[in-house]
Amino acid sequence: MSSSLELFTSRVSQILKVDPNQIPELFTDRYSSVRLNNLKLNSGKKVNLATKLNSLGNLVPLDWCPDTYVIKSNKNLITGIEEFRNGYYYVQNASSLLPVLALNPKPEEVILDACAAPGGKTFHIADLTKNEAFIYVNDNDKFRLSILKKQAAVYGVNLVHSFSLAAQHISKHTVQTFDKILLDAPCSGEGIISFSSPTPLLYWNLNKIKSLAVLQKNILEDMYKLLNAGGTIVYSTCTLAPEENEYVVSEFLTNHPDTYLEDIYTPFKKFIPNITNGLEFWDNCIFNPTLTKALRVLPTDYMQPFFVAKIKKNK
Repeated sequence: MSSSLELFTSRVSQILKVDPNQIPELFTDRYSSVRLNNLKLNSGKKVNLATKLNSLGNLVPLDWCPDTYVIKSNKNLITGIEEFRNGYYYVQNASSLLPVLALNPKPEEVILDACAAPGGKTFHIADLTKNEAFIYVNDNDKFRLSILKKQAAVYGVNLVHSFSLAAQHISKHTVQTFDKILLDAPCSGEGIISFSSPTPLLYWNLNKIKSLAVLQKNILEDMYKLLNAGGTIVYSTCTLAPEENEYVVSEFLTNHPDTYLEDIYTPFKKFIPNITNGLEFWDNCIFNPTLTKALRVLPTDYMQPFFVAKIKKNK
């Protein structure tokens, strides 16, 4: 076993509290999910579309997210048909639905998706608010942002404005503030590592994790400047590293005593069995005790590891 593989396996087995021998089977290819797009479909069309998709692969409803299904077939089968090209549904991993559900967006709210590309969470926000929220998007990659904007038109999503800025510097370029901010932060992506790949850890190392944690802290600080009193930031990553999750949020809460975590673990746990709460400590560091209100997704055949915390700012 290589040193990096041994280190990754040791760390992740401690985080997930599983035997190290189980790690390879937990990090493999997963089934995709489809979220039907209510901005373009009425109830009758949704039934017909679900029937067609079921003919391409076994559809299993996700009871905790309306109009969403796990599709147990080859992803290419469901992305090669006209309905997909017309924006009738969006294909994503089921775990990535949770940050938007935690954000709980409402019509008339001013909302920022701070690291928005490729756009799935933005489009989910628009769907849940019936296109009646004021949605701003940012991504520092201009090419990815241009694709997002084109896809927004395909999915019938209305955007108020787009930025292409380093997320940690947005406040320097706008006076706009927001009721709710989704920060799906750039991360080491441990949740999407697949041992089916010949080089699963090609881009993984501890130095990368540490440098990303610094970036995440800086971005979260800028989100605080942009957030209205009484507002909400949902911070999420698709990684397991505590340095990028609990460390970041715990330090933020210490630096901003006018913020607190809202409990999302308890309500989600009622519907999703494969989640646990945030870690209380790691590597001799004890986190803010309210991190137990955050949630971690444990990997399954259709859900990748994810971390989600809901930060509230006092009125």
